[in-house]
Amino acid sequence: QDPPRQIINDEVEKVSDMINILVFEDYTADQLMEILKRDLATDNTRMTRTAQQHMEQFISYIVANKKRSHASARLIKLVAEMMIRNRVQRLAQNKKANDVDVKHSVTKQDVEMFTPAMLDSMKEYNRVQAMNRRILHLAIPSIVSNITVPLLGLVDVTIVGHLGATAYIGAIAVGGLLFNILYWNFGFLRMGTSGLTSQAYGRKDKDAEIRVLVQAVSVGLFSALAMLILQYPIERLAFRLLDTSAEVEQYAVTYFRICIWGGPAVLAQYGFTGWFIGMQNSRYPMYIAIVMNVINIVCSSCFVFLFGMKVEGVALGTVVAQYSGVMMAWWLWFYNYKEPRGRITFRGS
Repeated sequence: QDPPRQIINDEVEKVSDMINILVFEDYTADQLMEILKRDLATDNTRMTRTAQQHMEQFISYIVANKKRSHASARLIKLVAEMMIRNRVQRLAQNKKANDVDVKHSVTKQDVEMFTPAMLDSMKEYNRVQAMNRRILHLAIPSIVSNITVPLLGLVDVTIVGHLGATAYIGAIAVGGLLFNILYWNFGFLRMGTSGLTSQAYGRKDKDAEIRVLVQAVSVGLFSALAMLILQYPIERLAFRLLDTSAEVEQYAVTYFRICIWGGPAVLAQYGFTGWFIGMQNSRYPMYIAIVMNVINIVCSSCFVFLFGMKVEGVALGTVVAQYSGVMMAWWLWFYNYKEPRGRITFRGS
């Protein structure tokens, strides 16, 4: 007999480990029963006649209703462990069972739980667990990304807090509040993009996926261009509504006039972030947020403490971090989504 066939006959459960190398016929009911008996034998356990009849019916149901090839052996191994555990629990409750043969036998009582309904409930449980793991895989990076969002403003306040004047802190606080209000109005670029992208991803519409990204980034850039054009009216209106001292307003205006030039990067990044999340990839936005915070800390500290700049140094560091973030988003998209990138076309080309 050839060696591979000898291995299969001696250890039939090894087929699962070799399926990616060789092609085998799927398990039969007799083979699964043999796997069950061998697993029980490792614990010096055997089945009674009625228990074996019950398990033969259960295994026949598994073979007739399986959806995944070569996965039945793993299920049978799990069943064997549960049978042994049921036997131990039964013997613990029945202290009069002193016969050695009884102690090492799996009875009908130990296997009654193994029914088609139980198998279906296990499949539903595994499906729910898989869904929970997938949700956590998406949610945890998003949580980390959201935690890092306030750090940009917090870092700015921390740095100017070492300059010795409360007006600097007030200016950063006022400027940060103003930009939070401005960018909050464009939150739809992130949330709307993720929703539309996820719909296209679900129906496997590659053209729609890239179309949503192009539209989102384009809307973000045109909106940022409008903000740059209208920055003076926005500035006058904002500081007319905000009640600040003359000194705080002076520094806040400086901060605003520099940070407004980061608008294209921020709004374009909203589009990329929403698109990544819609493509079931929340890790990239987390990476981008972390890198932006590191760059902001390094650049703002260098501009303020090495080059002697004050509020303008903090603002410039923030802008550098914002453009670094959108460049990283573009780089991640360009090198990791080659198929969608190849679908970009322009009218008339």
